[in-house]
Amino acid sequence: MSSPSPSSAVSASASTSPSAASTAAAQTTLHVIYAQHDLVDTKMDTEGQGVNKPVVRKKHILDALQRAASGNGGGNITFQALTEPAPSLKPAERIHAPQMVELFATGFARWAALGDEGRDLYFSSAGRVDPPDWSELVPSQCAPRDPYQRPGNNVHSEVNYYAQDRMVPLTAHTSTILHHDLAVTETAVAAILEGTQKLVYACTTQPGHHSGRESYGGYCFINQAALATALLSDKLGKVALLDVDYHAGNGSMALFYRDPQVLFASLHASPDIEYPYCCGYSDQTGEGEGEGSTINVPLGKGTNWATYQPELARVLERVKTFGAKALVVSLGVDTLAGDPECAPLAGFDLHAPDYDAMGGMIRALGLPTIVVQEGGYLLPQAGETVRHFLVGATKDDVAEAKQ
Repeated sequence: MSSPSPSSAVSASASTSPSAASTAAAQTTLHVIYAQHDLVDTKMDTEGQGVNKPVVRKKHILDALQRAASGNGGGNITFQALTEPAPSLKPAERIHAPQMVELFATGFARWAALGDEGRDLYFSSAGRVDPPDWSELVPSQCAPRDPYQRPGNNVHSEVNYYAQDRMVPLTAHTSTILHHDLAVTETAVAAILEGTQKLVYACTTQPGHHSGRESYGGYCFINQAALATALLSDKLGKVALLDVDYHAGNGSMALFYRDPQVLFASLHASPDIEYPYCCGYSDQTGEGEGEGSTINVPLGKGTNWATYQPELARVLERVKTFGAKALVVSLGVDTLAGDPECAPLAGFDLHAPDYDAMGGMIRALGLPTIVVQEGGYLLPQAGETVRHFLVGATKDDVAEAKQ
C-alpha cells in the first residue's frame, strides 16, 4: 500500500444520511493515528493464525481511508504516522498484571533463548513435528481459573497461566507490534485530553478486547481500548466504552465490572452460540459500586440492521444519561455478513450502508471519541467497512447505488 501522508487533510461533501444530526456528525474531522513499521515490512503480513491477519487488515483499512481522503467525499480526514514505538509496555500495567505485560514484551525472546533443549514442543503451534517449528509460542494447556493457580517464574508457566486459548501465539514480532500499538493508543489519548482532536481513530494492529487483567486470548494481547478508557477516566471521570465487535468483549467487561466511572456496553453474538461462550450475558450488569454500569446485548444468528439499530439506540441513550465525558469504541467489523470467523451456528447480516448509519449514530453523540480497531476477518472488505463506519457514505458509494 502507499502510506497516507502523516498530516494530510482533504475536505469532502456531506454524508447522505437524511438526519441533520447525522449529516453534521459525518463532517467531524477524523484524525487517523497509526504506526508505520509493519506497513513496510512484508514479513509481518503472515502474522496471526488462520483468517486472522491483523497486518493485512490494517493495510486494507488505511488504503480505504486514504482513498476516502483523496477526493471521494468522505469527510475531513487527517493522518498521523508514528515511526517510534513506545519505549516500554509498562503503561499497560494500568489495566494488566505486570507479569503478563512482561510476557508480551520479552516472552518470545526468553523462549527462544532456551534453545532446542530447553523449549517444550507442546508449546509450539505445530506440536511435536520433525524438524521442530519454533515460530509460535502457545500454551500447552490453559490453566483453570481458580485460586490455586499462579504463574511460575518461567515462560512456559506464564503462557499456560495467562493465555485463554491457543489461538494467540507469541512470535518474534509480537513485542515490536505491541510497542508500536501502545504508542498509537497513548498518542490518541493525548490528542483527546489536550483538546487537539475530537474524533480519533487509533488504527492499532492487534485487537485487545478479550484480554483482562490476567488473561489474553481470542487473537488479543494488550486491551488498547480498555487502556484508553482507563487513561481518559483517570483525567475526566466518567467515560463510556462501547464495544461493537461481533464477539463479546469479555476482557473489557471484567476490567470495569466494579468501576462506577466507566459505562461498558457491548452488542455482540450471544455467548450461547459464539466465542467466548461464557461471558456477555444480559444479566451481567456490574457488581458493587459498578452495579448497573455494564450493559450486555447478546444477539442471535442472522441479526440484521432492523434488529441491531434499536438496540444500539437504546445503548447510546444510556451513554447520554450516564454523563460520559468521552467515548471509546471497540470497533470490530466481524459483524459484516459473511465474515469467516463466525462460528457455524452464528453470524450477523450487516452490510456496508448499515455501518454508515452505525457510525453516524455514534458520532451524533458529540462526545470526544477514540475508535480503536478490534476484529474483522473478511479482509478484502474490512477496509471499506471501517471507512463506512468512520466517515459514512462517499460520492463513489452514491454513484454506485444509482447504477
